[in-house]
Amino acid sequence: MKWSHGQFRRYLKEKGERKGMRSSLPDETYATRTCSACGFCHTSSPRGRVFRCSGCGAIVHRDANGAANICSKRVFGRFASVQVRHTMHRQAAAVSAPTRASVAGSKRPALPPGDGTPPEASPFTGR
Repeated sequence: MKWSHGQFRRYLKEKGERKGMRSSLPDETYATRTCSACGFCHTSSPRGRVFRCSGCGAIVHRDANGAANICSKRVFGRFASVQVRHTMHRQAAAVSAPTRASVAGSKRPALPPGDGTPPEASPFTGR
């Protein structure tokens, strides 16, 4: 299912309110064109997926920069108080799910339970 940004926000707000949660929508104005590292505000939003700051030279994913600024604005009342340290880029790939018959006839060992994140990459293991 593919929703527009507005549809998703309304859905999330309605679901939260049904559970007794209060919600408010953050002001996103200038979030994507302000550098989360130095606070320099560019005259236009970045093109493409990469944000490049002409003020300090920072290069980060555009969405991560915007998310850091929205978080910063909400918590500290201003942009550039939360910085992006590192983003992992993932690529979508076409996969096909195995059928019961193909799994039953397979000689491969079963996968261990988990979410697919290697233990060394998990932010919760402390490694």
